[in-house]
Amino acid sequence: MAVERRVRTTIALSQNLLDSVDREVREGYAVSRNELFIESLENELDRRENARIDAEIALMADDPEEMAEIAQITREFEVADWEAWQASGEPPYPYGEADTPMARSE
Repeated sequence: MAVERRVRTTIALSQNLLDSVDREVREGYAVSRNELFIESLENELDRRENARIDAEIALMADDPEEMAEIAQITREFEVADWEAWQASGEPPYPYGEADTPMARSE
């Protein structure tokens, strides 16, 4: 994977925040100020993106068409899912055999 070119920029921090960053570096929890800033920003941007995705998924729960499509897809894959679980040797249903698609269709 190619390393992205880094661009220098300047930011203004409170003295308390800078002291905390320096402490992290001094105690070995971060390689450098720069690496800590990069890691922190990447983590925060990932967290925000995940929050946006979660919000969009939550909106889907209120959409009857979306829920109907999800239910249809679930029904279509239910037997295949069950067969895969059987092949794995692990029980897929916490309530036992009576809760399986095969048992419900009989």
